[in-house]
Amino acid sequence: MSTDYFIKRFRQAFGTTPAQYQMAQRITQAASWLASTDWRLDDIAARTGFADRFHFSRAFNARMHDSPASYRRKFRPSLESASVPAVDQAAAGTLGE
Repeated sequence: MSTDYFIKRFRQAFGTTPAQYQMAQRITQAASWLASTDWRLDDIAARTGFADRFHFSRAFNARMHDSPASYRRKFRPSLESASVPAVDQAAAGTLGE
């Protein structure tokens, strides 16, 4: 089977090219990890096959219309807010008062 014929049949079956399909799968996996893990962007980029976090960020933004960091903040808002008040209270000596 020729490459052109394969791409044509793939597009007929899935409505997209193989490269676009693969990119969508990589970004979908990355979005899942952003929302469910504390992994660094460098680690997520590497695990999803991007050369570096800058390439990953550009591709993520192009597909999701949001940066990876912003996406993570939207879907995991408790990461920053869950521990900060307790730390602030402990540092101020106001716990239990």
